[in-house]
Amino acid sequence: MKAEFSEITALFERSDFKSFYEEALLMLYRVLLARDELIRRNESELSDSDIFYKTMLSATQELDIRFPGDADYFYVFFQLLRDINDEEILELFSYLRERCFLTHITLPACVQTEYIKRIKKKAGQNILIAEYDKWGNEMYEFLRNNINMNFDLTCCFRSSELVLKYVFRNVSHVVFIDADIYRRLPDMDRYDYILAAPDFGRKAFTEENSNFLARDADLMATENLLSLLANGGRLIILLPAKITFGGAGTACLRQFILKEYGLEEIAVFPAETLNARTNIIICLFTFCRGKTEQITLRQYQGQYSQNRSRGLVRARKQFKEISLEKEVFVSSKEFHALKTWNYNAYLCENHVSPEMLYFHSYAEKRKLEDVAELFRGKVISSRTKDEGEIRVINISNITDSGIEYNSLDRLNDSPAKNKQYILEDEDVLVTSRGTTLKIAVFQKQDFDCIPASNFNVIRTNSQLLRGPWLKLFFETEVGRLLLEGIQRGVFLANINCQDMGELEIPVPPLTRQDEIVQRYEKGFQEYRQLVVSTKEKWDKLFVAIQKELY
Repeated sequence: MKAEFSEITALFERSDFKSFYEEALLMLYRVLLARDELIRRNESELSDSDIFYKTMLSATQELDIRFPGDADYFYVFFQLLRDINDEEILELFSYLRERCFLTHITLPACVQTEYIKRIKKKAGQNILIAEYDKWGNEMYEFLRNNINMNFDLTCCFRSSELVLKYVFRNVSHVVFIDADIYRRLPDMDRYDYILAAPDFGRKAFTEENSNFLARDADLMATENLLSLLANGGRLIILLPAKITFGGAGTACLRQFILKEYGLEEIAVFPAETLNARTNIIICLFTFCRGKTEQITLRQYQGQYSQNRSRGLVRARKQFKEISLEKEVFVSSKEFHALKTWNYNAYLCENHVSPEMLYFHSYAEKRKLEDVAELFRGKVISSRTKDEGEIRVINISNITDSGIEYNSLDRLNDSPAKNKQYILEDEDVLVTSRGTTLKIAVFQKQDFDCIPASNFNVIRTNSQLLRGPWLKLFFETEVGRLLLEGIQRGVFLANINCQDMGELEIPVPPLTRQDEIVQRYEKGFQEYRQLVVSTKEKWDKLFVAIQKELY
C-alpha cells in the first residue's frame, strides 16, 4: 500500500488545493463511503467511473463541500484506495500528517508510549484525548485494547474527525466530541485522565477568551483542560520548558496550578524530540486535581535514526527511542518554595546549574521593556548590491566576529522614509526567525544601516544598560535559555518583540557593565590574534610539507 501513498501524494502535489492535508483526507473519506455503498449494493466490481462518481456524491451529501473534480478524477483515487483497510487508513493518515504538518505538532511513537505508561488502567475510567489527529498507531492500539475504559476524542480538523470516526465506527467505547481546547469550554464531563499536546508558539488571545491567565495557546489549553479534571484526575500534557521559568502570565499560571491543583511530575525530553530543525526543550507534565507531597523529576535521553523522505519535508532526524537517564524525587514543599519550577536545580550534578545561580541570585532584575526600546526590522521587497544610500543587515551578514559591514546589500530608498529603522550605535540585533539564533551589536558607520525583518532590535537606555553587555548576557547559557523560552515556532525559530520585552534581565551598575565588557573585548582580541597567528604558522608548515611530498 505504501506505493499507492506516494502516488496519492504526487497527485495532490500537482493540484492547486490550498490545504493538501485536508483535501487528501476528504478524498479518502469520499472513497471509503462510496466503496461501502457500492459493496452494500453488490456493485463494487463495476468499472464505470460515472457510477462510482454518482455514488460518492450521494453518499457524501452531508459534507456540503463541492468535489474539486469530475468522474475521471475521482476514479483515479478510487482505484488507488478501494482496497484500503483500517490499519492502512491509519498508516496513510500518519503519512499525510508527516508531510503536511509543518507548523503543527506530531507525536513520535516513543513519546506516545510515555503518555500511556502514566495511565493506571482501571475499569470505568473516563479519558479525554485532545486533538487526537496529532497521535498515531500507539495510541490507537491503546484505545482498541482497553474496552473497559471510556474515551472522548477531539480533533483539530473536520477532515481528520471524519476519517477517524470511520476507523472507530465499530468501537462503542470511543466517542468524538466537538470542543476547542483554546477557548473556554462549556460544562462538560469530568475526566480521570486528560492527554494533550497543544500547539506551541502561537497566540490564541481573543476578546472572547480574554480571561485566561496567559495568552499563549499551549498555556491557555493547559488552564482550560485543568478545569475538566475529576477529583483525583490527572492532566498529562506536553509543553515547552518556558512554563517552568517564564514571567508575566506564565508565572501567574504556575501560581494558579500550585494553589488550585497539584504538580506531580516533570519529565524533560531531549531537544529535537519533535523535529531536528528546532532545539525547543519540551517537558511532559502531570498535573492533578489534589495536592501532592512529592514531585518526580525525570530526565530522558534519545537515540535517533536518519530518515530521508521525499515530498514536502526535507531530510530530518527521527526518534528511534528514548530512555530514562535520571530520576529525582523532591518534596512538594521544597519545590514550591522556588520562584520557578527549576528542575535543572535537581537534575544537574551537585544540584547546581547556571539557571539556579541566576534565578536565585541577588542581582537586580528588570523587565527588558523597562530599560530598552524594542522594534522589528523592516520588510524589504527588493535590494541591490550596487545602488542605494542605505545598507541592509541580514542574518548572513553576522559572523562570530560581528557584523560584516563590507558585504551589506543596499536599499534604493531615502533615509527620511526609513528613519524609524535606522540603527544607532550599540543597538543589539537578535534574530527573530530562522534556524539559528544570532546576536550582534551594531557599531556606528559612515553610512546609514537598517535591519531586515528577520531581526528584533533592542535599543537600550544608555543610562541603565549597555548594548554590548546585554549581548554578552544573551550569549550565556541562561540568556539563551530565556530566548529559547519565548520562541513561538516549532520548526523554525520565531521570537516576538513583545515577548522579549517581558524577559527579566539583570541590570548591574554601569561601571560593572563597562568593566565586564572591557575584559571581554580585551580577551576576545587576544583570542583572535592567537587564532590568526596559529593559522599563519600552520599554513606555512603545510606548504613546506607539501613541497617535500613531490
